[in-house]
Amino acid sequence: MQQVAIGWLVYDLSKSAFTLGFVRFLSGDSNHAAHARRGAVADRVEKRRVVVITESAAMVLAFVLTGLVLLRRW
Repeated sequence: MQQVAIGWLVYDLSKSAFTLGFVRFLSGDSNHAAHARRGAVADRVEKRRVVVITESAAMVLAFVLTGLVLLRRW
């Protein structure tokens, strides 16, 4: 859901399909580059801790995105 919101926001701000595609490419590229490191960490750390940390980070990023959208609308 957050990826959809980011895509919507990028397109709303830029009105450019190229910019939207570029941002989506960069987002996916960073995910692919980090898979090996994330797998190694997940094997060594307690699973519950990994889930709590990643979900907390996603929540913080969602709040930041919300704040940026609200600041732009004022």
